[in-house]
Amino acid sequence: MSLKTLFLISFSSLFLMLAPANFGVLLGNTKSSKAPAVNYIEFAPPTYTDQEYKERVMALSGAKILNFTYNKHVRSGIEAYTVIHRNTSESVLGLQSVYFPIFEEALARRGVPKELRYLAVIESALKPTAKSPAGAAGLWQFISSTGKQYGLQINSEVDERHDPYLASDAAARFLAKLHSRFGDWMLVIAAYNCGPGRVNSAIKKAGSRDIWKIYKYLPKETRGYVPLFIGATYMMNYYHLHQLNPLYPEAAYQDVETVTIYDKLTFKHISEMSGTPMYQVEFLNPSYKKKYIPRNSKGYTLTLPRMGMAMWRGDYSATPVVTTYRPSANSYVPPAANQNTPSIATAPPPMPIVTTKKYRPKTTASKKKKKYVNDRIETPTGEREKVKIKVGDEEKEVVIYEMKRGDNLSVIASRYPGVTVKDIIRLNNIKDYRKLRRGTRLYIGS
Repeated sequence: MSLKTLFLISFSSLFLMLAPANFGVLLGNTKSSKAPAVNYIEFAPPTYTDQEYKERVMALSGAKILNFTYNKHVRSGIEAYTVIHRNTSESVLGLQSVYFPIFEEALARRGVPKELRYLAVIESALKPTAKSPAGAAGLWQFISSTGKQYGLQINSEVDERHDPYLASDAAARFLAKLHSRFGDWMLVIAAYNCGPGRVNSAIKKAGSRDIWKIYKYLPKETRGYVPLFIGATYMMNYYHLHQLNPLYPEAAYQDVETVTIYDKLTFKHISEMSGTPMYQVEFLNPSYKKKYIPRNSKGYTLTLPRMGMAMWRGDYSATPVVTTYRPSANSYVPPAANQNTPSIATAPPPMPIVTTKKYRPKTTASKKKKKYVNDRIETPTGEREKVKIKVGDEEKEVVIYEMKRGDNLSVIASRYPGVTVKDIIRLNNIKDYRKLRRGTRLYIGS
């Protein structure tokens, strides 16, 4: 036996000793009788050429007004939202239905282009309770001093930086003031991040007012912020070309009314009087720190779903009217037919269709007791029916869940370890969560 052969035998023995027990499965070895074959499907987010990105960026509705351009920094900003932070992007795409109408109204009042609404995507990912380590807060991430400068109350009971309406008006006024100083919206965007003083300093050093000529003189964070703004604008308009699916929030958040409250009022009392779940009251009124509206002679705003507000007024005949915000049509024109660039007019790809076996509930001789939790009838997990359904080429065992009063997808998902809202949406091919009602049966599984 040669030395080379001895070495190969020894190395093979050592490799087998160190290899994991399921190594054959990991390699897709179908000859093993102990473990079934495993087919791995790796999802790769779509990416495009620089020319395709450039054409889409320059076709955006605000490209000329805001003086957009395309370069390697902008490409990084685009892929931050379409490749790296896809979960955040899907959340933002849904939350725009709640907040963009508020932003657009405030910006229009101050003569600010509606495209500046995308600043809040970078600042807070459209979360009104967002806070930064530097002390900035709210959808528009005001620091305390700037918030107070624009009339926002910040004290032990109230922080109006978290109020979508008041903070949006303050942001619009701030942006309008910056534009009166710089006269260029890209410089305004940079100044919103690092302050007008630093932008002025960069302009003096570069001897230019062109954002890309002063770029290297801006703080490091701002050098990433400007491309991210263009990237966020791109993502919000071309998301379907990147297989991003908006995760829309509850319909109750999209159709609301406000009323002025002068006396102290607890969230618990508001919830009971309006029939609005506590978590909805908290979500729609994020500026009140201690779950009550303080007494104030000038009044504070209470926001509730339209139906909850109708009950608050004692109007039980009101019918819900829900208007869902949708992104405006884009003006993108595809290149010549001999180029394989997708058009923005292409419809978003549909979710996978789930084919299922017919389900009939099993009959049992004895009925098991139900337990009551929070005024909703709950049955232990073990008592819910389990069935097998076909998802693509794979057979899955799932639980059948019947929606109860007060249920929403987030609450349901929290009851099952490892199950997310996205799992439920995709497993049931839900295209419009607003159509879900009490009694709707859902397949629950990961």
